Amino acid sequence: MRIAPSPKQPSAADVELHRITTWPFRSWCEECAKGRGLGEQRGTHAGRAHDVPIVGLDYFYMTEKGLEHRSEITMSDAEVKTARECGDIVLCLIIRCYNSKNVFCHVVPCKGDDEDKFVVNLAVEDIGWLGHTRVIIKSDQERSLVSLVTRALEVLKCKVEALEIVSVEHSQKYASQASGGTEVGARADRGLFRTMRLCIEKRTGRRLPVRHPLSSWLLEHVSLLLNACVRGEDGLTSWARARGRAFGQRLIGFGEKVLWKMQTKGPQHNAEGNMSARWAVGIFIGYNRSSDSYRFITDGGARIYFAF
Repeated sequence: MRIAPSPKQPSAADVELHRITTWPFRSWCEECAKGRGLGEQRGTHAGRAHDVPIVGLDYFYMTEKGLEHRSEITMSDAEVKTARECGDIVLCLIIRCYNSKNVFCHVVPCKGDDEDKFVVNLAVEDIGWLGHTRVIIKSDQERSLVSLVTRALEVLKCKVEALEIVSVEHSQKYASQASGGTEVGARADRGLFRTMRLCIEKRTGRRLPVRHPLSSWLLEHVSLLLNACVRGEDGLTSWARARGRAFGQRLIGFGEKVLWKMQTKGPQHNAEGNMSARWAVGIFIGYNRSSDSYRFITDGGARIYFAF
């Protein structure tokens, strides 16, 4: 067990010398502690392994500047609601596993649990994909987030058969640093999202609004790239930690025009006869995790999940 340190008092001469500039920070100085003290830092996990994986959930907003937390938006709740209705601000849900470092981001229609269980099913699918048999779901005490987590617990127990233990952990109110593991994922996501969005706008010569459907697909694609490409100190990617193998699909630029092979069976098989084309043109918008396939948009706007 860790014991809180007791600061040792220096000599009177050292105290007087420190009072001239009060620099650098000294834990034994009462003024330093009151003015610059950060409190207990809980970010390090060294020496205390977590046997039960923690999965953090939080809300963020997609604005013209990128992904932002509610505290970073200088608008009232009424103004944020109006901006969301107009499409100037888009609500997003971020889910991050503290153990494997996998991160998932989705554009969601509302906070909390919705009637169609769309948001809950997104969270359940992501947590189930991680493959944990025991898990702790962590969030802050925002009412809508607590409602979502509570509903996700019920659905997880029904849908994920291998799940043995699932519990909830809430950080204290008004302490965003208590969910630092989730904040790290949001920071990485917002940086890569902003970069790829600028790249797309430069190559197309057009602005990509946050309300555009491509922004939603780009947000999910950015999360997958972070999971599949970024290696940790152990030399493994987040994808490899969760799945036991590296990401095996071909990397394609988001928004690229590609040829995709049509199904050889099913309703789209020989739609225009057995002498018609076997390949079609589509726009790449990401990957489908559950089926290891590619996502394309066709001229008709339908999302297609096929491999090359």
